[in-house]
Amino acid sequence: MLKRHGEPCQYRVPGFGGRLTETEYQAYTEAMDVVQDQVSQLLEGARTLGELETQAINWRELPVNGTSQLIQAIRIQGDRGAPWQILKTLSKTATNEILFCSRPRGTGQEYGIIEQFGPHSAYARAHGTAEVLMTSNDPKILIQDHLDNEKNILQLFRKDIQATVEETLAAKYPGENLSRVVKAVDDRCQCGESTLRRNDQTKTIKSAVRIRF
Repeated sequence: MLKRHGEPCQYRVPGFGGRLTETEYQAYTEAMDVVQDQVSQLLEGARTLGELETQAINWRELPVNGTSQLIQAIRIQGDRGAPWQILKTLSKTATNEILFCSRPRGTGQEYGIIEQFGPHSAYARAHGTAEVLMTSNDPKILIQDHLDNEKNILQLFRKDIQATVEETLAAKYPGENLSRVVKAVDDRCQCGESTLRRNDQTKTIKSAVRIRF
């Protein structure tokens, strides 16, 4: 059996191709206790993003005004323009929804990505129940830009997790080289990104979902 610093490499952890020693495994467990919630959020975000990306690939055309379906309107606090009409719900969690909307503007249409919060949340009480994230007069470009932005948010969140793990291990194991433990946690975070990379190889439109951490 392969050994490292006299210890056998015998422990497997999710997403990591190698095996950890007992010391590394203990450090890994302690690090995961600190970042478990963040890792779960990241993996769930990547899963949701991948699902939306797949849906976006299959969209033949986007909803437009004049559809026979009942369309719900939403107003933004402080916005004097026309109410936004909700065309599609892009994602929904216990605390927020991401909505694809449109409204008349001049002789054409304006499209927007809007985040709607629970009415009793602290953010909603301070800033209103909805916020415009981005707008465009081209719905497909808007969707693509939004998706790219959300993919970048996931990548930044992953780097924050890695930094937290490094700080945690440095405090608990000063002077020890636990780079393999950091890589093991990072590889676990990347499990969700593998779906996105596969989608990137076949997509005709990029996608992502807004996540508020």
